[in-house]
Amino acid sequence: MKNKLFLYTASLLVITLIVLSITFYYLIFLDSYSKETSLIEIPKGSSLRKISTILDENKLIRNKTLFLISAYLNGQANSLKAGEYEIPSGSSMEAIIKKFASGDVYLRQVTVPEGKSIRETADIMHRSGFADRDEFLKLVSDAEYAKELTGKNISSLEGYLFPDTYSFPKSVETKEVIETMVGNFNNVFENLTNEKNIKLTDHQVVILASMIEKETGTDSERDNISAVFHNRLRIGMRLECDPTVIYGMGESYDGNIRKKDLSTKTPYNTYQIYGLPAGPIANPGKEALHAALNPSDVKYLFFVSKGDGSHYFSIDYRSHVNAVNKYIRNRNKN
Repeated sequence: MKNKLFLYTASLLVITLIVLSITFYYLIFLDSYSKETSLIEIPKGSSLRKISTILDENKLIRNKTLFLISAYLNGQANSLKAGEYEIPSGSSMEAIIKKFASGDVYLRQVTVPEGKSIRETADIMHRSGFADRDEFLKLVSDAEYAKELTGKNISSLEGYLFPDTYSFPKSVETKEVIETMVGNFNNVFENLTNEKNIKLTDHQVVILASMIEKETGTDSERDNISAVFHNRLRIGMRLECDPTVIYGMGESYDGNIRKKDLSTKTPYNTYQIYGLPAGPIANPGKEALHAALNPSDVKYLFFVSKGDGSHYFSIDYRSHVNAVNKYIRNRNKN
């Protein structure tokens, strides 16, 4: 009788343990409490208990105690990382713990278009929440920091913040943003080809590319714009590039270039100085950098806007004056 009672009790205990084990396994590895994808942030320095509370308050786990037990059983109780996380609907506690332990944080995207200056880039990063504007500008305007990242004796990182679409976590540091952009530039520049054996330094190529970028957004014209500047440099003719005047005006530019602006000498005013301006006037993209190294084999010395985003190119001054009269007259008429 005692043996039967013992066997009955033992069997009942085994069955109970099996049921509890299955239930525990289900709750941790299979069960999901989250009904929709959620974004949550785990602050720096959060304890495991704090993390469980955040998850519980956001209705992402069914039980805080089970979460704590699961984290300890997985050996990851002290490995969960801070950051912003996207928790897909249907995520189990096990999946959430693995995501936090691996630091698989949510990445936000920001796009920096071609031809933006360092100030405009700082504004974009500030609005996107990836950098403090003042801190960003202070860093990119630091000559020592610029040399550290580029190896060049330059006054700022103007020209080297490569335009692209970037993905950063919400908690990214300003330095990481800048260094990612410059690293992107370095990778692109290293793979460019100098098919025409252009005799410019790397920095001069960046300066010229920034001018090409600001002069046209039409892909098919970049090589011709480049040719005009190269041809003028070769014969010692002023480059007379309006965007360099605007850059030299700084914050006094109100959307218009006046005669006095063209006659005001600055290190960037190519109506007044010969050769390239003192530095890049924007951050050029890959196509503009390629064009700076590979101008078209043409003899153009002039170009004028047609008013539709494209330009008319001329070899001699008389043809250029005729084109200016034609297209400016059409613009005034319209």
